[in-house]
Amino acid sequence: MTKKSKLTPRRQIAFLRGKGMTFERASEVKTMRYISRESYLFAACAYRALFFAK
Repeated sequence: MTKKSKLTPRRQIAFLRGKGMTFERASEVKTMRYISRESYLFAACAYRALFFAK
């Protein structure tokens, strides 16, 4: 099993953009600041099924 390192906030934003996320309600800068201070993207991604309709 390969251990992956955490992405930096800048790389997390790039990852989100690659998944099709747009930054209309919050700018990339605000999102990056939030990720840096409050959270880690992949912890929040565990809940994404609750917010995105398939």
